[in-house]
Amino acid sequence: MRPDELFVKRRLRTRLSLVQPDLQPTIDRAQTQQDKCSNAHAKDRPPFIAGEAVMVRNERGTTKWLPGVIQRQKGLYTYLVQVGGRVRFCHADHLIKRRLPAQQADDQAQIQQDLRQAASIPSVRPAGPQQPISTTSQLPETSRRARQITRPRRWLEEM
Repeated sequence: MRPDELFVKRRLRTRLSLVQPDLQPTIDRAQTQQDKCSNAHAKDRPPFIAGEAVMVRNERGTTKWLPGVIQRQKGLYTYLVQVGGRVRFCHADHLIKRRLPAQQADDQAQIQQDLRQAASIPSVRPAGPQQPISTTSQLPETSRRARQITRPRRWLEEM
């Protein structure tokens, strides 16, 4: 701090300070706008738990996802994951929850049960006389496309 600031306990206005614009309000406004826009599309990720089955994004090889198990959480979004015989350090963006075969079987059974219940519900039909629906249309069948008029080529006429 300068001596005059220590004496008066504030920053004094000088001719030079009047020439220089105060950028802090502009910076604050830009930062709040940037935070607002970047947080609008942010995902709210539930944390993974140790022992949870996950699929890990594979950047090497032909398979895109490898099965793994969460060992422990290292940071806010980073985890140690056991993939095959190795332990890998992975970001949460490269992890998705894996459904175990028992869970998939339960889900399939639930879907089948829902379909059976939906089939047993009678469909609602309007009351009144039933009109037979004719399968033949009464309008003459016409092409819906415009027909292209073809003319003989000029170079064929000259020959």
